Amino acid sequence: MTTLFESLVPEAQHDLLRHGIVELVSVSAKAVPDPVRPEDRLSLKIVGEVNDNFLQNISAIDRVLDRVDEICSSSGEDLTLSLRDELLVTLDTRRRGFAELKNGMLDGKPVAYLSDPVVGPLIRPSLEHPVIDALVWCIGWSATKEEDGTLLVYCDIPLFSESVDDDSWVRIQDRMRRVNFLIGGLMAELLGER
Repeated sequence: MTTLFESLVPEAQHDLLRHGIVELVSVSAKAVPDPVRPEDRLSLKIVGEVNDNFLQNISAIDRVLDRVDEICSSSGEDLTLSLRDELLVTLDTRRRGFAELKNGMLDGKPVAYLSDPVVGPLIRPSLEHPVIDALVWCIGWSATKEEDGTLLVYCDIPLFSESVDDDSWVRIQDRMRRVNFLIGGLMAELLGER
């Protein structure tokens, strides 16, 4: 098995050597408008997202990340109806905000920077196809390079929607534990601890 450093993409290796820190993996569950019914304001879908800085085609890594993606993709099962309602409200608020910006307004007032000849063209493309989502939960793993050259891998503090209720939180924690178990095992292997 390759080492952790050897398994990283060149950009991540560079960041680790130059800055002493790099994000290895981030896993999140987000609410998005239902792609089947994008105009239905009472419909959403929970999507899982796994991003990493590892090289492709390392079978041991790919296998673990595929399993993490499977766990994350079923995150919609964790949500209570009240949390779903809160997420629908958040998505609708973001839709309206982007629609207003697309029309050159913000809080009912014209947005000066949209008519700026330098800034406007940079912003307008993101308003044509905005990313509308609402975070449910997110966890990540990073590595730092110690002064003696050893790598320290750690799990970042998880982020989650402030609307998460107790019932949803119990199920989300269980899902994050399963993801942490898989990623933790992978990291131990890459660090030669297994």
